[in-house]
Amino acid sequence: NIFGDRLAFICELRIEYEDGTTQVVVTDDSWRASKSPWLRTEVYDGEVFDARMIVDGWCDPVHDASGWDAASYVDIDLSLLHARRSVPVRLHERLKPVAVLNTPAGETVLDFGQNLAGLLSFETDASAGTELWFQFGEALDKDGNFYRDNMRTALAEIKYVCDGKRRRYRPEFTFFGFRYARVTGWPGTLDPDAFTAEAIY
Repeated sequence: NIFGDRLAFICELRIEYEDGTTQVVVTDDSWRASKSPWLRTEVYDGEVFDARMIVDGWCDPVHDASGWDAASYVDIDLSLLHARRSVPVRLHERLKPVAVLNTPAGETVLDFGQNLAGLLSFETDASAGTELWFQFGEALDKDGNFYRDNMRTALAEIKYVCDGKRRRYRPEFTFFGFRYARVTGWPGTLDPDAFTAEAIY
């Protein structure tokens, strides 16, 4: 929480029905909350995501949230809220790996052929509890090994814990500057078609 000492959520939904009536749904103390699969998500350090915590159907109208925690109301100064001041960031290109490198240090590294700001998405059905670890970098060192010293203290990583189901994952709350992604923990032979770099700007 580098932007404050706690997290909060505010929204207002305006629903327009076909009969012309309107309903307004706002965040209040009738809402309920539950832990999500995102165990950490941060712009410099990346995401830790545990797919075993996914509640399938949680956003369906008939989902039973009675076991969820009651949300607490937070009184904040609404004058602190501002609409977006910049143009939207959008997905523009998808890139597949141009090579899977086995470096002199014994690392498995995906090379996407160009530096980009964006996301790594992938598909896996690895067994439950398998931890996949992806680290991001912009260059290789003089020996052809994965290089991250220019990242200083930024972790720039994804840690994904599998739940045994086939799922496609992409980060929701972070992005990376990278050309290369070091892959650790991938079971069996790494299929480059399972990975896509998504350039955003």
